[in-house]
Amino acid sequence: MRRILVLLMASLLVIGLVLPGCGSSPSTLTTLSAAEGDVSVMKTGTDSWMEVEVGMYLEVGDSVRTGDDSSAEITFFDGSTIELEAGTEIEIISLGISGDNGSITIILEQTIGSIIFRVTKIIDPASRYEVETPAGVVAVRGSAVQVYVTEDGTTRVINLGGDIWAVGEGVELQIPEGQECIIRPGERPELIYLDMIGPGLWSLYVLGKGIEATVTEEGVIVDITGNPTNDPDEQTFKVGAWTIYSVEGDFDIRVDYELTTWPQGSGVRIGLSAGVPDIPGGEIRVERVGFGPGSDFPDYPREVYLVGADQGVQGVTSTDDSSGTLRILREGEMVSCYYATLGGWYGLYEAEWSAEDAWVDIGIWSHEGVFGGEEVSVLMRTVELLNL
Repeated sequence: MRRILVLLMASLLVIGLVLPGCGSSPSTLTTLSAAEGDVSVMKTGTDSWMEVEVGMYLEVGDSVRTGDDSSAEITFFDGSTIELEAGTEIEIISLGISGDNGSITIILEQTIGSIIFRVTKIIDPASRYEVETPAGVVAVRGSAVQVYVTEDGTTRVINLGGDIWAVGEGVELQIPEGQECIIRPGERPELIYLDMIGPGLWSLYVLGKGIEATVTEEGVIVDITGNPTNDPDEQTFKVGAWTIYSVEGDFDIRVDYELTTWPQGSGVRIGLSAGVPDIPGGEIRVERVGFGPGSDFPDYPREVYLVGADQGVQGVTSTDDSSGTLRILREGEMVSCYYATLGGWYGLYEAEWSAEDAWVDIGIWSHEGVFGGEEVSVLMRTVELLNL
């Protein structure tokens, strides 16, 4: 458990506090109330970062960022707080109290990373608590929200309790309590169901054309038309979801799938991958595959489970399963790959592997050269990611 140095500022967190020399104007006094590790601030009107001091005052235009393995907390004038996790950067855009009705305005801009915004009870409905991101706006109208922003601006919003809204491309979407939403730059916000792709760790993406993802209460439905085209950079067309943050220590990751439309010779793969950054060959992947026509591994059975690892293709097992579960288990410096059907778990591969922090990716993909040309539809029902 990380320890955070906290400066108690209770005496300063009263709406309507009057600062010396400010007459009767209500105060918007905001403080950096906790910090651990590498935390820095860029004061308004400057262009350089400096080390923070716990208890320092923050004002409109100030930016705060946290480095690796670092965290911070900001306490606003009304008692609301935001917690900044590692690798996060925010700027304070607006702080205000209306002299007429006492409504409060707190607006932040978050460019990357993860925050938890906890708002005190909103008395005046005209109050505004908002987080602006490259993809849209998160409006907090009570209680708490967690906001993740990735490098490409994709924003994940989790309603931790209360009245939370996501706004993008002119569309306002209310997020039910306990649910999650994704806002991609230039797109409308969409609900993501937590029991479908895990507890707020995932970023959904699409590569190429002719492949689509639809999020439903059942899971993610992936449809491939009869004439898809590759992404020019990746030379594949794919729907995938990857973990926003690294997975530490031992883990057990599983994904359920169902082949709702699956012609023979589809050329499509369903895969669960884990990998360690900056290590060549540090990826391992368990797949359910329908090999395509022609040169797509002609010596193998056409419908198989297999594992892709440093040593090449491993554990090729013929199957006629139309549903099942893929699984990767890491314990210490050993990794094991499995598939499951109604008959139970079956091991495909086991080897020594890195114990370093890992990323995880799930996906459904193919290539123009091996796709069988007929429509395919797959449902990814549930993903579980457990730290052991």
